[in-house]
Amino acid sequence: MRSTFEKAIECYDYALQVSPNALHVKLNKAIALNSKSDFSGAKNLLDQIIELDPTNKEALNARALSEFKLGLDNEGIQDSKKAIENEY
Repeated sequence: MRSTFEKAIECYDYALQVSPNALHVKLNKAIALNSKSDFSGAKNLLDQIIELDPTNKEALNARALSEFKLGLDNEGIQDSKKAIENEY
């Protein structure tokens, strides 16, 4: 039986086929990937989002989580700081 996250990822993949540049869909897919412990896959998507929208605090926070889980602590700290800076 597939998990809810796997089903969601399938839906996001379909949406990205229709609209490949939809940042909010990429963000939701990345969050689902983080939730199923695919931190590398999530980080790759989040890198794409942040390249296009460097002040996206949700993407920065999600990428920080991926980075911490991948052992990239310095990068995670930097993204967390950027997210906080973009809060204000």
